[in-house]
Amino acid sequence: PLAVDSRFRPGIPKIVATPSDYVLYIGGRENYKDFDVLLRAQSLMRVQGSEIPLVAVGRKTTRTEMSTIRRLGLEGLVLFPSVSDSELPSLYSNARALVQSSRYEGFGLTPLEAMASGIPAIAANSSSMPEVGGEVVQYFEPGSAEDLAQQISRVLGDTELRQTLSNL
Repeated sequence: PLAVDSRFRPGIPKIVATPSDYVLYIGGRENYKDFDVLLRAQSLMRVQGSEIPLVAVGRKTTRTEMSTIRRLGLEGLVLFPSVSDSELPSLYSNARALVQSSRYEGFGLTPLEAMASGIPAIAANSSSMPEVGGEVVQYFEPGSAEDLAQQISRVLGDTELRQTLSNL
């Protein structure tokens, strides 16, 4: 039952209003999901001159998330579109990369969906991620916004690495 649906593939036309370039996050954002680590990483990248937006899909935003986004100066760079399940393959296919910041995942389907969609996956080097992603996921130290920012920048800035991680 834990397999990637055939809807996830490269080259799906853009059907959701998103920026031309973006990093994608899919799923819950509470507690062990370490979404705050991803926000801090994006803030660090912004300080270094990268303003690539983050598109986060999941449940409704919380006051705490919005407060963190304002505190980090990320207004307008973190987008929370309302997306149906049928629109997810398009979001994946048109993203520059997927980030799975979670410290714990029972299986980790989103990196597999990213790979099937032809985009690189960046995930915390913990729980099931190394087993699921093997050598075709770019890993970062769990909980480290600095390492996550470095790995996102590396994937986005290294065409050869991005192609290697995308052409699987």
